[in-house]
Amino acid sequence: MMPEAEWWTQVVEAARQLHWTETLAVVLGVVYVVLAARGSRWCWPPGIVSCALWAWATFTLYNLWVDAL
Repeated sequence: MMPEAEWWTQVVEAARQLHWTETLAVVLGVVYVVLAARGSRWCWPPGIVSCALWAWATFTLYNLWVDAL
């Protein structure tokens, strides 16, 4: 089992390697899940923006045009 401090260090390092849109999409995705679990109607805007950011990232950053659609 990995110590907690080492685990957080690896998470932060992995996040630094991502493009800012990917990081924002992940954060908004987590916000969506938390709000959806609580049954809030406000879960939809962060979920839609998260999906849109992932579509943009796959289309422009990785040239995966078919996967972006």
